[in-house]
Amino acid sequence: MDLLIEIWAGLRPHVVEAAVAVGAALLTLVAARALEALNAARDRDLALSLYRTLENGLKAIIARRALGGGAVEAKEAADIVAETVDFAKANNARAVRKLKQTDAALREKAMARLPEARAAILSAVQVAGRRGEGGASA
Repeated sequence: MDLLIEIWAGLRPHVVEAAVAVGAALLTLVAARALEALNAARDRDLALSLYRTLENGLKAIIARRALGGGAVEAKEAADIVAETVDFAKANNARAVRKLKQTDAALREKAMARLPEARAAILSAVQVAGRRGEGGASA
């Protein structure tokens, strides 16, 4: 029994050191994973914000053109997308900067949303036009 007590007395400082080292390593790992998850959530929120900005910009630009009598056909798509990129950079500069978005990347994202935004705005303009022709208001 005395032999076990002596062995434990000799090993105790090393066991405590090992436990502290393992505990510190585990805490570091947990903190790193938590930070990674937090950054991923932040990036996701920024990306969603950027997509909403692009979509809102597209709709605003298309609506302005449609209501102003301007063309919103396929040949004007490049101009509409360029305006949308400028809109996104002006109205959501933080997301553009933090997500390291280039103009080319923003153009692709805007181009992907262009048909849906165009259809939504043009159908809304047509509905508004029909209401105006009939004299009825909703």
